[in-house]
Amino acid sequence: MGGLEIGEEYMKKLLVVILVVGVITSMMVAGGKLSSVSAADDASILNKLEEVVSGQKAILKDLESIKSELVIIKVRITQQQ
Repeated sequence: MGGLEIGEEYMKKLLVVILVVGVITSMMVAGGKLSSVSAADDASILNKLEEVVSGQKAILKDLESIKSELVIIKVRITQQQ
């Protein structure tokens, strides 16, 4: 069980890193693009924010897929013990 606990801890850290990278990327996109846009371009601001949200949803979907795969791996490891 010790090896399994290390694997779970590693995956938790990996998920946190992926989320942090997603947030930083979103901030860079929003900050870099929005800072140069005037107040008259509200529509373009909303479009950029929708792109960011779309990217975050894609990341979340990928994380859910990884989580599902980890559950399968955990079951297989448990069965082998």
